[in-house]
Amino acid sequence: MSNKRQNEKLERSMSGTMLAIYGAGTILGAGIFVLIGKVAGTAGYWAPLAFLLAAIAAGINGMVYAELSTRAPGAGGPSTYVQKAFGRKWFSHVIGWMIVATGVVSAATITAGFSGYLTHFIEVPEWIVRLGVLILLGGVAAAGVSESAKFMAITTSMGLIGLGIVIYAGLFNNSQDELITFSNELPALSDMAIISGVASATFLAVYSFIGFEDMVHMAEEVKQPAKSMPVAIAFAIGLAAILYVVVSAASLNVLTPEELNKSQAPLVDVIDKVGYKVWPMAILSLAIILNGALAQIIMATRVIYSMGEEEGAPDWMGEVNSKTKTPLIATIVATSVTIALALFFPLKTLASITSFIMLLVFVSSNLALIRLEKRTPEAPFDTPKWVPWVALVISILLIIASFFVTGSGH
Repeated sequence: MSNKRQNEKLERSMSGTMLAIYGAGTILGAGIFVLIGKVAGTAGYWAPLAFLLAAIAAGINGMVYAELSTRAPGAGGPSTYVQKAFGRKWFSHVIGWMIVATGVVSAATITAGFSGYLTHFIEVPEWIVRLGVLILLGGVAAAGVSESAKFMAITTSMGLIGLGIVIYAGLFNNSQDELITFSNELPALSDMAIISGVASATFLAVYSFIGFEDMVHMAEEVKQPAKSMPVAIAFAIGLAAILYVVVSAASLNVLTPEELNKSQAPLVDVIDKVGYKVWPMAILSLAIILNGALAQIIMATRVIYSMGEEEGAPDWMGEVNSKTKTPLIATIVATSVTIALALFFPLKTLASITSFIMLLVFVSSNLALIRLEKRTPEAPFDTPKWVPWVALVISILLIIASFFVTGSGH
């Protein structure tokens, strides 16, 4: 381990309130704005149910992460939990690099969604948009955790305003005769094809909640993590669940599942269909989409930093800059890999790949908590003993559902 790493530590500068806002912004930025079309295209008018089921899966796994974050608070998150539970460095390193992969792939995917929204309104080459956005976000991530949290607080507020507009337009605006009452379009859930579609859509929708996993990687930078982390995780997942279900229902009151699936900017098209001006919604959408990409870069950076400390990566990746109190080298590495993915690799199926890897990480985290609870029954935050077992089963079932997604071509 380098002497530099021993001298410089991550700074505990984030409050519990800022952590909750950070988590909510992360989840919303990675979710409804980018994936609603794909979820609706797979589940049809049952998309709100798919989001609700995904929220339940995320909520139970969130409880697991909340307890683990108090048992073994560290920037490595699940890689730290696995190391403490099983004492196998190679296993911990594999999990760590899997998490890094999900972070950089997710950031690239979300950036692709951002460029899709922007180029829907402005004629700019997508590669320029992706490069510029990722350089900006890498700079914010390098500047400091307080700066990142403030940036996300502003963009989260903007995104919430945008979602409020969509909800009003879809559920409470009665001035348009062409609006659909989506509840009248619901097919019966007795058809196996529909059940399969909902299961596949639930797997896709899990991706839209993975931001809660990013929160535990901030454990070394949060004040009173044992107290703040469980509350912040519950708030972020709960808020996202309500908004995802309501917004998807409102959107299906305006556009058909097929129209949402084909759209590059589905929520903007909802606003356009009811006759509102689209540019305010476009700006609000673009603002919160940045959240998701920023949080994924920060998450990947913190895991690389932790791996540098634990001999899973070169020790210079575990160095903290004395001025910014951030792992600057790790941030540059994570941002550079994300740029390469965003510019040179096809991104159509990356959300599914990310969900699959993240579910494997969930499985390892659930097994880690089961092991730790047997060894030490009490923890600063205790969930019921059935929680990791149920989370384990749910994660395995969602992994099985992923093969239906692959097989159906979504």
